[in-house]
Amino acid sequence: MKHILIIGGGAAGLSAAVTAAEAGAAVTVLEGRKYPGGNGRYAEGVFAAGSRLQRRLNIDADPEVLFRQAMEFSHWRSNARLVRALIGRSGETVDWLTDMGVPFSRVLHHMPNQTPEVFHMAYPAPTGLRVMKVLQARAEVLGVSLETETKARGLMYPGHGIVGARAAADPRVSGATAVTPDTPADELRVYKNYDAVLIATGGFGGNPELMRQMIPDCDPEDYARLKGIPMNGDGFRMARSAGAHTPRDIAIEGCGPVYHGRGELTALIRRPECLWLNAHGQRFCDESICSDFIYGQNALARQPGRYCYAVMDAASVRRAFEAPPGLMAPLDAEDNGMAKLYDVIEAEIPKDGVVRADTLEELAKDTGLGDGLLAEVAAYNAACAAGHDSLFGKDRRSLHPITEPPFYAVYAGLDIITTHGGIAVDEHMRVVDEGGRPIPGLYAAGIDISGVDSGDYSVGLSGHAFGFSLTGGRIAAESMLEYS
Repeated sequence: MKHILIIGGGAAGLSAAVTAAEAGAAVTVLEGRKYPGGNGRYAEGVFAAGSRLQRRLNIDADPEVLFRQAMEFSHWRSNARLVRALIGRSGETVDWLTDMGVPFSRVLHHMPNQTPEVFHMAYPAPTGLRVMKVLQARAEVLGVSLETETKARGLMYPGHGIVGARAAADPRVSGATAVTPDTPADELRVYKNYDAVLIATGGFGGNPELMRQMIPDCDPEDYARLKGIPMNGDGFRMARSAGAHTPRDIAIEGCGPVYHGRGELTALIRRPECLWLNAHGQRFCDESICSDFIYGQNALARQPGRYCYAVMDAASVRRAFEAPPGLMAPLDAEDNGMAKLYDVIEAEIPKDGVVRADTLEELAKDTGLGDGLLAEVAAYNAACAAGHDSLFGKDRRSLHPITEPPFYAVYAGLDIITTHGGIAVDEHMRVVDEGGRPIPGLYAAGIDISGVDSGDYSVGLSGHAFGFSLTGGRIAAESMLEYS
């Protein structure tokens, strides 16, 4: 019987645990928090290509087409063999979860006119929480030892050798040390004599030091955290101590512009008829890129101070109120973010995040954008009248003049959900060194792994952070079972 140790009880970890246990392995999962699930609990949907549900809905999601789309998005910087494996087996993963009891019923587009649809959602939502509960229940039935509030601290070689002490005679990674709330301050709990160890700890979006070190030109202070768990990079640190290659091709999964307060206002300002003005009162993009939240994030990240004001008038707010809520409206917003929008706006004005004025001159003064705002709004209104945005080419259907008082300006910045990348692996999820050689006994899966999102998170592969974590966990488990 194989003995498998998994560090991290999120999407990749539990998927690997169930896969290994179904094959007869004895599995131990170390989860640092009180409850397993990690950021998988917050996922809105699962990427898959070629699932039974897609075929039933006549959605032609060809894995080969989506693989090429993924590689072209990264300009072939991504690890092609790894991406091919994750996409190629993604449909199988959703079928596996469906058979386990996850009630997938819809496959939606995540952006306007997106084809093929790949974003699998369970009903009733939230999808991520339902998936993680089903995986946890299945793991418990299979006898997986799920040890919560147990934080891994380091990897081990056979014979109690601590990884990093390179004198170990046997270079296989075969265990880990950990702490629990009951562990004395000067002691570590030891997990030894495992056949293989999987790192699935969910990135390092909660570790400012690592973000500065690994992401060029990144200042974590520019990012607010609006949802998710701030993972601290324990798995990355452990893999690096074992000699893993740790390339600096990290992607930040976040969003911009976002309002750092009530989620309904983020849904409001991320509509294409808004006007986004930087600190100089200038437009800096076609605001209809809002449907791809990474585009908005990248455009805003280039602006002075990395903030903007989203400017709109009464008609803009009214259109938002009357429109059906978009998929990206926050899950925790009452009535999906729109039904009490006016009340939310009024409540936020005293907090200085929202400016309301009866004239554009007052709005320019109160935001501090001055003549820049006035000039840009005038130019934009002229473009709306002409039916052509000569500056950025915004779709004329989204061109609505800013003319009806009262006028609003919402202060918006960037947020971060998590990081993607850090630990180099091959297509079998084996952790590799700088020479591409597998480190014996050590595996990684989920968003800890490098080679998928090389610099930018691909929204076109909607739900792939969650989907690739689930699929990668399954691939890792199969590889660990074959390792000897």
